[in-house]
Amino acid sequence: MGPRPHSRVLASLVAEHGWKCGAEVGVFRGQTLFHLLDTFPSLTMIGVDKWENIDKKSYGRFDLPPIGERVRVQAKTYGARCTVFHMDSVKAAGCVADDSLDFVFIDAFHSYEAARADILAWLPKVKAEGYITGHDWHHKSVARALDELLPGWAKHDHHVWSRAKMDAGPE
Repeated sequence: MGPRPHSRVLASLVAEHGWKCGAEVGVFRGQTLFHLLDTFPSLTMIGVDKWENIDKKSYGRFDLPPIGERVRVQAKTYGARCTVFHMDSVKAAGCVADDSLDFVFIDAFHSYEAARADILAWLPKVKAEGYITGHDWHHKSVARALDELLPGWAKHDHHVWSRAKMDAGPE
């Protein structure tokens, strides 16, 4: 399974900014996480997912626990370059030091409440000169959270969004 189109957009941002440490919130099958690690040998990543069927509409057809186990096994092949948290994204943010990441990529549950909670939990983890990014700005619920918390966020191809931290944050 090759990289998804939004993974390539994120990879171009990593290359453009020279990011060395990031997190992906909402790993699913690990395509984006592993694409980034394979493409950038000096990149260190954190992956976060519960691998639980919260959204039956989107993921109800998948048996998520075995998918999560495969991702966790593959992540171990990257050694210290890849840490996977098998837990709620907001709780996982509590395991990461503030101002420690060059970027975070949020692609988890797409409700307004979940998107808002993820942005609020993960924004402090990003360095002052870093970026908060994510996927699926075309969902009204995600766009609402972005407009509220990260005014002026940028749209990229394949529904990727981004915002420099130095310009971001709730007022």
